[in-house]
Amino acid sequence: MIPALRPFLVFRGDTRSVWWRWRSGGRPVDLTGCQIELVIEDQMRGNAIYTVSVANGKLDSPGDSGVIRGAIPAEDTAGFTFAEAYYRLVITHPSGAITTLLHGPVTVR
Repeated sequence: MIPALRPFLVFRGDTRSVWWRWRSGGRPVDLTGCQIELVIEDQMRGNAIYTVSVANGKLDSPGDSGVIRGAIPAEDTAGFTFAEAYYRLVITHPSGAITTLLHGPVTVR
């Protein structure tokens, strides 16, 4: 699977909600048991500077609906010191397989 390229805009000091639906063949992908992380890096495949995940409570536990949702709190975005970065939405399946679903530039204003 080739990850979709999507820009990600954040307004410093605002809560940034995140919501995606993963479908395959018109049907939701079952994400039960998957670990999901949105990793913001200083550059493509660079150093992680912020992570949104189920593990840190910023993403809801996924289920069989294929929906990934959560938020970056306003107090976190207020502390962002970067104007540009790069992100990847990475899903680790219970089997250990890893899928990068989305990636792209992050702009902070």
